[in-house]
Amino acid sequence: MEKVSEKDIFKRISKNARISLRTSSLISEHLNSEYVEPEHILVGILLNENALATKIVVGMGFEIKQIVGRVLGSSGLDITADINTKRDVKLSPSSKEVLRRAYDWSLRFSHVYVGTEHLMLSILESNNLYIKDIINMGLTQRRFRKNLF
Repeated sequence: MEKVSEKDIFKRISKNARISLRTSSLISEHLNSEYVEPEHILVGILLNENALATKIVVGMGFEIKQIVGRVLGSSGLDITADINTKRDVKLSPSSKEVLRRAYDWSLRFSHVYVGTEHLMLSILESNNLYIKDIINMGLTQRRFRKNLF
């Protein structure tokens, strides 16, 4: 498979995935993190009620608050910002890899866009400690993918 540039990937991101990435940027800022990490993207997706990935997770019987609390720890989260305002999203190397793999997932399904479902599939195959904790709760890539179809 040929190497795809970040620019190409960003052109194909769905509206809900963009909103989720913007939210993840606010989360990383709130947590005083220099970069958006995969766990921030996960929380950004889950806080977007309109995201397909969030609807699937809820449909699987998971409590969004519980997952977000598990990822963010005791850190309260009160983010109020205009989701339509442009933001620079500074992705960590592992988050860039998540985006690249999400793009690959979208190609596998012959989708022209990268949606939150592709981001979630990619995140759930991550080696990130926060993500492994979520997987141990039962939110595995296999279960998510099964519920996607």
